[in-house]
Amino acid sequence: VKNQADSALKSGNARDAYIKYTECLNLVPQKYEQLHVIYSNRSLAYAKARKFELALTDAEKACELQPGWHKAWWRKAAALKALTRYNEALEALRTSYSYV
Repeated sequence: VKNQADSALKSGNARDAYIKYTECLNLVPQKYEQLHVIYSNRSLAYAKARKFELALTDAEKACELQPGWHKAWWRKAAALKALTRYNEALEALRTSYSYV
């Protein structure tokens, strides 16, 4: 299912991508070591679909699961920027760069 979601995202079909990532999240155990990647990718799919609140929620979950992963913080910054929460976006961006 994750491969289908990845393909949908790469082909620009954000809606199919976030639906497939949701299916994937329902199938994998909560202790799955790559769970943060699925949340991060679904965050991107939501952002591409202009569902920025959902994108932020997933980015925050990815940050929680893998706090030292810069891409999760980058996704959070992008969602916050889209929501015009610029100061918070800048802080998330700074955090992202601290892990690069």
